[in-house]
Amino acid sequence: MTPRRRVGWRRTLHASLLAATLALAGALRLHGIARDSLWGDEALSVIIAKMPLTDLLRHVAWWEQIPPLHHLVLKVWMSIFGEREAAVRMPSALAGLAAVAMMYLLVRRLAGRGAAL
Repeated sequence: MTPRRRVGWRRTLHASLLAATLALAGALRLHGIARDSLWGDEALSVIIAKMPLTDLLRHVAWWEQIPPLHHLVLKVWMSIFGEREAAVRMPSALAGLAAVAMMYLLVRRLAGRGAAL
């Protein structure tokens, strides 16, 4: 086997393992996403996201003491996908999946591909 084929085979294996890891992370985040009713903090996020924009910004600072990005994303998301449990939880699930991918990229840059996987 030539060195070029060996590198191609390793990259294919690496890409397959990364895809499997991301698929597992996605499956774990989506499993049972609509099973339970909304928790208190989720219900509060929905209430805030349904407010007019000016009220939303004021109430997030007052009630939540966090930056309003989550509530703004949720407001847009709910306008498209509705207020069902799965729809309300999906932006957080997608952010969690993106965090797994970003952590892979960070570790790959700092320690290499093998350590990142």
